[in-house]
Amino acid sequence: MASDGTQIQTRITRSSPFGSDADVSLTPQSGGLLLQARSPGFWPGLTSSVDLVVTVPRSAPVVITTCSGSVQVTDQIGAVRVTTSSGKIEGSRPGGTPEAQSSSGQEQIAGVSGGVRLQSSRGAIDAAGLTHLRTAHSSSWGIHLSGTIADDARVLTSSGGATIGFASDSSARINAMTLSGSIEAQSLNRDSRQQDQHSLTGVFGSGAGALSITTSSESIALKQSR
Repeated sequence: MASDGTQIQTRITRSSPFGSDADVSLTPQSGGLLLQARSPGFWPGLTSSVDLVVTVPRSAPVVITTCSGSVQVTDQIGAVRVTTSSGKIEGSRPGGTPEAQSSSGQEQIAGVSGGVRLQSSRGAIDAAGLTHLRTAHSSSWGIHLSGTIADDARVLTSSGGATIGFASDSSARINAMTLSGSIEAQSLNRDSRQQDQHSLTGVFGSGAGALSITTSSESIALKQSR
């Protein structure tokens, strides 16, 4: 969570169904603070856990890493990087240049003002309100994006479809390809559109940015978002 103040506040809630409480430490580091939570448990389903609610200055850069657990980031305009091995990532109005990477879990991002990079190994990616998409890559499950698409960007999914909703002020040269799926396109400039069974090139708006979309086994849908 973000605040307009200059202090960092932390609320800690521990749960210990078996064994000792999770260890939580806050350590000063060069240029910032390191907050760590570690569980001493050993048995699946019985390990200790901890919920952390951290409020930081709105412009402070934030790096979050978790092995198991969901992450929520709201109203942060500083640079944000989130990495989780197993857990859902949610972002509401994250700023700076957000980066989200999940090995197993869904990513839901909304109202992103900065350049965004999203990667998921086993989970869907849903991002709305984009203004500066850079990359979105899912190894499994689909990708659903919407917003202003006007920068050079790449969307890639190995097993899952891709749906792109273009805001009215989008401006992109589109190169879409799927190995075995179909491509559905709406609102592209008809004079620039070329399409066959598994590929499409076209222009939305004036074509300022280059957008590459590739799927291996599912369909691609391009449409104008409201």
